[in-house]
Amino acid sequence: MSLQKKIPIIHYLDPSSCGLPNGWIVEERHRISPKTSKRSDKYYYEPEKRNKFRSLKAALEHLERKKKDDVKKLQELPNSKSKTKKMRIESSNFANAPKKDDVEEQTMEVTYLDGTLVQSTTEGRKGKTVLANPLCIIEDKLLAYVFSELDSSETLVDYDQDHGMRSDFNTLLPHNWVVDTIINLVAYQLNTREKEYKGQRMTRSYLPTIFAQQMLGTNANVNKALEIYTSRYFSTLENTSKIFIPLNDFGHWFLCVINLPQEEVYILDSLPTKRRKKERVDMVTSIISALCLTNLAKYNVQCFPISRPNWVPTQDNGWDCGLYVIRFMQMLDTTPPVSKSSLVVLVIDLVLDDNNKVKQYILNQLNKKP
Repeated sequence: MSLQKKIPIIHYLDPSSCGLPNGWIVEERHRISPKTSKRSDKYYYEPEKRNKFRSLKAALEHLERKKKDDVKKLQELPNSKSKTKKMRIESSNFANAPKKDDVEEQTMEVTYLDGTLVQSTTEGRKGKTVLANPLCIIEDKLLAYVFSELDSSETLVDYDQDHGMRSDFNTLLPHNWVVDTIINLVAYQLNTREKEYKGQRMTRSYLPTIFAQQMLGTNANVNKALEIYTSRYFSTLENTSKIFIPLNDFGHWFLCVINLPQEEVYILDSLPTKRRKKERVDMVTSIISALCLTNLAKYNVQCFPISRPNWVPTQDNGWDCGLYVIRFMQMLDTTPPVSKSSLVVLVIDLVLDDNNKVKQYILNQLNKKP
């Protein structure tokens, strides 16, 4: 069965390799015309406003102008420096937390820079138990370490084939677009946990971001990629309930979920638009057509209706789409909106995962005296 529509192969490059800051999206689109098939076009997308640039020179010139404007604004507003305030906090209500009488009252210093939380420290009387709320001390130190100005190429998560560097985790900060590396780390983690339930209940399968890119490529690339994915994800589907496929449409992340028992396909899109609705449905349709070349063919997935559920929450900004895709993957049935606390849990859950090969090294770094 051939694909219904040819869509250009899209690759996303590291913005730092082009001299652009984290959060920018560098998209390389390979042309599908036979005469120009060896050529590709690069597009540069700015976070927040989603400004699109056709050349690197234009993007760098825009950054230079923006930098000059920011300096001018800071000169006009001399009181925009970082401010530190103190607050009194109590212990967290954890099941294993000490009794209130055993916990000292403590002071938390929270540093803000232009309204953004950048650092928090706790201090208590020597010899007493100190609890930070809502994070314990080690978690507080971990966040400071992950989002520090240390080597951006340092590996913070090592899952054999999947690695996450500090520069990848920095895209989780406000006003940034999450890179595909973070989504792939979550997919790997969820797949590993699903293996624990094999034989006990129906399991879920989480595909990496590269899967959709390859499925939307040429027929030759699709057939070659399907051989790999069939053995890894589609060899046994009898006990599989759902298949999660993250997709990217011009820098915007959304999720396709194939529900085999209910014979439905969901498009979970936190920022739907009428202008791109048809294109995103076409992308999902093309992927479904490619999947018919695997063991999924016996389920007649090409006949499954495609819909967008009413319960899908909508993001209130232009950069949280990747975080919503992660939340959809983690908590499909009860997806709460993205919050600062959910980001904290995400970072801690990945770095302190027992399958992370550099976990102990990072803990050793946190225990070193400053």
